[in-house]
Amino acid sequence: MVVVLTSMARTRDWRALARLNRDGLLGRMREAGATRYRIYRNARDAAQLLVVAELPDHETAGELGPELAKLLEGAVSDDRVWEPTDLDGIG
Repeated sequence: MVVVLTSMARTRDWRALARLNRDGLLGRMREAGATRYRIYRNARDAAQLLVVAELPDHETAGELGPELAKLLEGAVSDDRVWEPTDLDGIG
């Protein structure tokens, strides 16, 4: 069952984050079988970011959460598991 992994963090250097994303995170998410992956910036606090990845199962999300926390400055993994509903949506 598909689950959504979320992780919040802070960054002082968006260029360094872009390199980390390009050279590590993006490939790791592909390896993990992510069907969606995106990094969002907080519109009111440009240092805060949110990583969202749609992963194939709870086990994969459980492995990636701690990995993200090690890589991202001040990361806080969300220990809740989010599953899709049958309600209409976009994307």
